[in-house]
Amino acid sequence: HISILKLRCDCLVHLDQDLKIAEESPKLAALLLRTGPMLGKEFLSLAAHGKRSQLLTILTETLSLPNLMHTSLRDGDGNDVSVEIMWCRIQNVSLAP
Repeated sequence: HISILKLRCDCLVHLDQDLKIAEESPKLAALLLRTGPMLGKEFLSLAAHGKRSQLLTILTETLSLPNLMHTSLRDGDGNDVSVEIMWCRIQNVSLAP
């Protein structure tokens, strides 16, 4: 469940159906050296140059099975940060504790 993911991963990011960050993610902000809120930010806007279309394709066309990919995100200074993204699409789930 989510508690296991929190132990395994540096940060856990919830995206809505529009691939916007659905819950505040201070660990993601810290990882990418970004200040300010992450809530509502388009996740694809964090993708490194040339990685956005790959990320969009994988996040929108993949079935509900867990997946893993290596890609790069941009940090607050404009540097590419290599990341490993594990994800699974879960629909119609409340994010409330």
